Amino acid sequence: MEQVIDFDLLEKINYKLDLLMDGLEKSETSDWPLYMDTTMAAKYLAVSYDTMARLGRIGAVKHKSVGSKRIYKRDWLDAYMER
Repeated sequence: MEQVIDFDLLEKINYKLDLLMDGLEKSETSDWPLYMDTTMAAKYLAVSYDTMARLGRIGAVKHKSVGSKRIYKRDWLDAYMER
């Protein structure tokens, strides 16, 4: 049985993979860590520590609590800035 290769489909898949890889490379080269504590998140948003703590406490910025610390994902901080 002979297999038929759809080169148009392969080209489309290759194009999509290139786009995905470009996005990953940009994310990996960020100078900021993927996860940040309140101090680092405040620096990232260019606000004071107290302001960042308040934003987390009132739920204005999504976070996860680990013990007594709040951990912020860079994407969540970006989403807050884009609002």
